Amino acid sequence: MRLEPLARLLRISNVLTPAADIVAGALLTVLLDGREISPAAWSAGILASVSVYCAGMVFNDYFDFEEDRELRPSRPLPSGQISRRAAGWIGVFLLVLAFSSAALVGTAALGVLAGITILAVSYDASSGRLGPLRITLVPLCRTANVLLGATLAGWPFPGASPILLPYAIGYGGYILIASAFGSMEDRSVVHRRLPVLVAATTALTFVPLLSGWLAISDAGGLRWLVPTFLWLGLSSRVVPAVLLAWREPEPATMGRTVGRVLRGVLLFHGVFCTWLIAQPVPQLLTATAFVVADQVTGMLARRVPPT
Repeated sequence: MRLEPLARLLRISNVLTPAADIVAGALLTVLLDGREISPAAWSAGILASVSVYCAGMVFNDYFDFEEDRELRPSRPLPSGQISRRAAGWIGVFLLVLAFSSAALVGTAALGVLAGITILAVSYDASSGRLGPLRITLVPLCRTANVLLGATLAGWPFPGASPILLPYAIGYGGYILIASAFGSMEDRSVVHRRLPVLVAATTALTFVPLLSGWLAISDAGGLRWLVPTFLWLGLSSRVVPAVLLAWREPEPATMGRTVGRVLRGVLLFHGVFCTWLIAQPVPQLLTATAFVVADQVTGMLARRVPPT
């Protein structure tokens, strides 16, 4: 099996985004609740998240095999580069790896991961049978993924920061936008939805800034400078992409918009995480890590389609 088709099957260009979900949820509990996370828990949580994400991508192609033969024949399965049987076994292996890793974190992590798996497999296997409800399943997965990150520090626990759930839900709304554009990638574009999607995208880019301000409302000095810089990078990428989809409502444009919005996940979480860090040096190092991850994702996306 060649590596390039396997990378496309796993959507390897997006794997840093579920890892960023974990980092955001975990850092929130560390920085706001004073919790500690061992290196082993960090590694296990990130591996569980990336594994279940890639498994979801594999099973998406597995269950959409007949549809892809008609609409997306260049994908690894319909093109014959990877057999459907092999893809099924790859997906099973990734799920076993995900649950094994989550078990090293704890019972709460296993429970959240089970929920993510149920949502992901329901999305992959439903293929239109759930109607409009189907589009909400991926955002729910990514919302739960932030909570999975929080379990690395023992969440749920008494006195946990109340900002966790609103932030995770707001982030899920951001992913919902990507799903809405993605639903028009291979089908007719619903023009009346586009103004609403553009307005919603613009509003949702403020979620990490607002969440950070609510969590640290008394932040002084220049603490706001780094997250604002990252937010400018996020908004300057995502908002023009959705405006282009509005001006040029073609399926190909929708695909490019989905890629831009999904890549924006790294800066989205970067804005929030840097808001939580008071010391300038750790804040700059954290911002640099998210920017580097964003650039790596962009380079991978030029080689491996993100959708």
